[in-house]
Amino acid sequence: MPAVRGSLSARVTGVESAVPSNGSTPSASVTILPAKTAPATERRVRRVLEKIETQLPRSVRELARDVQLSPAHLRRLFQQETGRHLSHVLLERKLRHAAHLLVNTDMPVKEIAFAIGYGHHSSFVRAFERGFGHSPKDFRSSVANGVQEQPIAKVANFG
Repeated sequence: MPAVRGSLSARVTGVESAVPSNGSTPSASVTILPAKTAPATERRVRRVLEKIETQLPRSVRELARDVQLSPAHLRRLFQQETGRHLSHVLLERKLRHAAHLLVNTDMPVKEIAFAIGYGHHSSFVRAFERGFGHSPKDFRSSVANGVQEQPIAKVANFG
């Protein structure tokens, strides 16, 4: 079966063997399935996505350990299943969480950087500027002054 662009392929299922009484053609349903994917693979990618959304893991290595894969294999598998880079998804989630903390708490930028997994706050500031177009300090003040309405939804698309 030829693969469709990305990681999806189509499969026709449920074709009725008898011609319906009204003379129309037999009915069929189309199911979209991930290309070349075993059920266990899908389950591991789903677990990774759930963990990213609920627990904010610090690294790809941590995620790989949780699903018992090597980091390189998890990256390949995630890319194949979702069409996005795992590191980009993880970075985007971290930056959204940081934006939430900036808007809803008085935590210093340095504490937020460490809370979301950065070892040094300058690395966090650079990543935040790439993602949002503002430094965390400017972002916080623009939200406080009502300049920016929906700040968390405006993170750059890394994938």
